[in-house]
Amino acid sequence: MFSNKPLVLIGKMLSLLIFLSNGCLNADTSIPMPPSPVDAVPAVVSATIPPSTPTAPALTSQPTATATTTNPPPKPTLSPTPTLTTVETYHLFEDLLRTNGGCELPCFWGLRLGETTPEMLQKAFLPFYSISPWFGTNQIGGFLVVDYPAADDLYLDIFVEYHPSRDNPREVEVLRFTTQLLRKIEDGSEKVFETQIHNQLLEKYTLSQVLSTLGFPDQVYIVTAARKPSRTTWWPFRVFVPYSELGIFIEYTSPLERVGDDVIGCPLEAHIDFWLASPEKKASYSQIFSNIGGWEYKKFPDFPDYKPLEEATGMTLEMFYQTFRDPNNLLCLETPADMWTEPD
Repeated sequence: MFSNKPLVLIGKMLSLLIFLSNGCLNADTSIPMPPSPVDAVPAVVSATIPPSTPTAPALTSQPTATATTTNPPPKPTLSPTPTLTTVETYHLFEDLLRTNGGCELPCFWGLRLGETTPEMLQKAFLPFYSISPWFGTNQIGGFLVVDYPAADDLYLDIFVEYHPSRDNPREVEVLRFTTQLLRKIEDGSEKVFETQIHNQLLEKYTLSQVLSTLGFPDQVYIVTAARKPSRTTWWPFRVFVPYSELGIFIEYTSPLERVGDDVIGCPLEAHIDFWLASPEKKASYSQIFSNIGGWEYKKFPDFPDYKPLEEATGMTLEMFYQTFRDPNNLLCLETPADMWTEPD
């Protein structure tokens, strides 16, 4: 159930391929394209990283950027600012990460699905095109990639995409936000599961903050594998937390650790991937995924279906909520290895 150990994504590449095949793509060729996120890549798990001078603005007091929601449909206060320097643009982006535009999920950067048009999101993205290696818009939506320099050779890889409704192209139906903390290495990058930097910048989306703000989720699901990680590869331990009535579907992915007959995963050190949908749509998460390139995440081929929390760990939803809403909690989740398959 618990471990006292202290303390992703093929979807991004799929989305980029969809945009490449369907329409407009812009790239700043002076910045290299971020590495393809896959699960079986080098990873480093670290509890702390010594403080150091960041290569670009990070973890400092920054100018405040806010976005407000009004009725009729809100308009983001973010606007093109061609006079901003690169440093100021990174500061503006960091402020959005830290504050979520002054609102709580399911609001995103001051905008609410069901009241948001593609043009409103394009306007919100526009100030960050100057620091984005990849961005694009077409008839099936838009996306933005920002590699935020966090400290020394670490950077936070942020990917945001949106898709309009098939019935009403003037309304954004699905929005996705994913995070990875990466370290530059000689031949590319490696994933780093370091809690302090990642969680300080993304506190609004951490498991403890989500549980404290939104309360009990519908259910919690676990999916992982039985394979032992090696020195050069890692395998994911995923914790899926849906709030379907609110149109919020969040997944926390950390590297699994094999300890004897158990598989252990720690949500505190997880990267974050969430999907938002208009609450009025009452969409299931399988409906959301089928609307993004026809890919239903529950059928990810390397793993069996998600298992409910209590079946996978013996922990009740109440125990999970009380344990993981505490931001100082260091406990991890345990599940029997024989419950899971070996990925190919």
